[in-house]
Amino acid sequence: MVINGGMSAERFELHNFDVLLSGVEIRANIYRYFFSPPAEADRPVLCEIIDTFGQPGFHVPVGGLHALTEFKLAVANSLDRADLGKQIFRM
Repeated sequence: MVINGGMSAERFELHNFDVLLSGVEIRANIYRYFFSPPAEADRPVLCEIIDTFGQPGFHVPVGGLHALTEFKLAVANSLDRADLGKQIFRM
């Protein structure tokens, strides 16, 4: 599983005009494909993600590999030390 998104300690701000006047859309897609497979209409977006991840220079910084029992540390690192990179659970 790859979670897309910024992992910066800096605050991200978006002016309401950017959303209202530019047609920007904010969607939460967490768990979207956990419960049902992707629809055919999702193919272009998923192909774009695959193409991006397949680029030789693409890198996701990993800040820690954790057992599920270390969830408190992983969450704390995500919130307080985002500069470390993504926190990943081993299952």
